[in-house]
Amino acid sequence: VHRLDRDSSGVLVMGRTQASTLLLHSIFREKTSGATYT
Repeated sequence: VHRLDRDSSGVLVMGRTQASTLLLHSIFREKTSGATYT
């Protein structure tokens, strides 16, 4: 359920091309992604 009346947090990452989608899949599968908080 997507509610527009509630605050949200987090991020949604999507590849715009097949190559970038495959790269993102690889990064998340190998758990080599990281987070930076500012």
